[in-house]
Amino acid sequence: MNHKLMVAALGAIVAGAMSMSVSAQTCASGDGWQPPAAGDFRSVDTCAGDNTGAALMCGGTQDRVGPVYVFHSVFSAGRTFTTISLSGGGAGFDPVMFMTPTAGGCGANQETCNPSGDTGFPIATADVPDGDWLIFVTAFGQNAPGTCGQVTITSNGSFPVTLTNFTVS
Repeated sequence: MNHKLMVAALGAIVAGAMSMSVSAQTCASGDGWQPPAAGDFRSVDTCAGDNTGAALMCGGTQDRVGPVYVFHSVFSAGRTFTTISLSGGGAGFDPVMFMTPTAGGCGANQETCNPSGDTGFPIATADVPDGDWLIFVTAFGQNAPGTCGQVTITSNGSFPVTLTNFTVS
């Protein structure tokens, strides 16, 4: 009897841990991404993205046919990157990315998403103002409902974070 209880408890712990890792990629709690100076990439599965909160992403101006993987990034002065690129996809899955300021809210935000890009068109970041941004990665609106899959988002430099307080003892 104790063996069955231990197996059930272990199963509940594993299920809870899995749901916590998936919840980290939702609209309300985006996956933080701050690449180092030499650039960085993150490979993710958009199937682990938000299926509910990002439904109204971009103020409803973009069709969302599958889950939306959400990154949160802070752009500040002195950043060394010039592009954010996207790769991945395959037959029937054409990934796209959209950016919106976090100040517009997440999910029901009224901001249109600009800038945007896809696997053949990186986002040029020279004109992106400093601040907190959400980067939505999802399937192109003409893909079949529920479409999702593996993608890689890449920065060719860093998104530096501003030091606000420093003391030496």
